[in-house]
Amino acid sequence: MIGVNDTVEGVFNLEDAKELYNWSHEENLAFISMWSVNDDKGFIGQQPSAKTFTSHGLNYLREWDFMRAFNGDWQEWVKRPASDPFRNKITRILS
Repeated sequence: MIGVNDTVEGVFNLEDAKELYNWSHEENLAFISMWSVNDDKGFIGQQPSAKTFTSHGLNYLREWDFMRAFNGDWQEWVKRPASDPFRNKITRILS
């Protein structure tokens, strides 16, 4: 699933989405998709949200950033989002 999952190692962020996009094109896949498009939100209303049925839990992203990445639309924000607090945490755990 996109965003925060059940374990720290299970965080799927924009860099992961870009890697999946690139791999899918190398393998000539017809399309890629995500488990639940309604999860592609970091905010509910105007408030930051933890992982819920309607939020991926990555508050530093905008709505639909995963959709943009899966479509290859890597605008400036998607190319360089705000710092990802989970990326450093995962790297330390896996090191």
